[in-house]
Amino acid sequence: VPAPVPAPVPAPIPLPVPAPPTPGGGVPTPTTFAPAGGQSNFYCDYGVDRCLDVKKTGSCASGHNVTYCLEHVGDDATCKSAGLDGGYSHANVFVENTDLDLFSVTGCDISATPTLCQPGGGKPKSCTLTGTPKVGFKCDGGTKAQLCVTVDITGPNGEHPEILFAIKDTNSCGQLGIGPTDWECVDSREDNNCICGGTMACMLRIDQCTP
Repeated sequence: VPAPVPAPVPAPIPLPVPAPPTPGGGVPTPTTFAPAGGQSNFYCDYGVDRCLDVKKTGSCASGHNVTYCLEHVGDDATCKSAGLDGGYSHANVFVENTDLDLFSVTGCDISATPTLCQPGGGKPKSCTLTGTPKVGFKCDGGTKAQLCVTVDITGPNGEHPEILFAIKDTNSCGQLGIGPTDWECVDSREDNNCICGGTMACMLRIDQCTP
């Protein structure tokens, strides 16, 4: 009687080998909008750029004028541009080689106080970033910072006197936060530091109108 033939044993199925992680891969860290140090830190991208956009009206053609307005676009529940916690401490506007008055800028809150940032006196509060210090405008005492200012187009490609918007809130405005921003954190204890009271603020500079 021939010996029984053993049944074939199937080859083991190899377990899948996980692929090596790609550089920069993996599960992304969830974006958090909470500043690392709590509300005592003021991030220009979190507190300003996320909440305010620049709205432009008018013509970029030479000889015409254009109006720039800061407009609330963020979350009403977390943005001071919507009035959260009474708004920002204050917001300023400076224009290159131009003395502003209380009627040069519109949009200052009814509950706030419009005032001027003077280049002279015991505590000069103008702005050297826009050239020779000139009189600036300040909306003080809690503001949504939805300010508007108009300038004339002076160049063939939309060039105009530089406008500087500055928003002051707390005593820190580190560059960390949620991403790149056009708003720059400026820390200066010099006279005419464009902050018009304080040493740190978020600033946006515009010197050319683009269609």
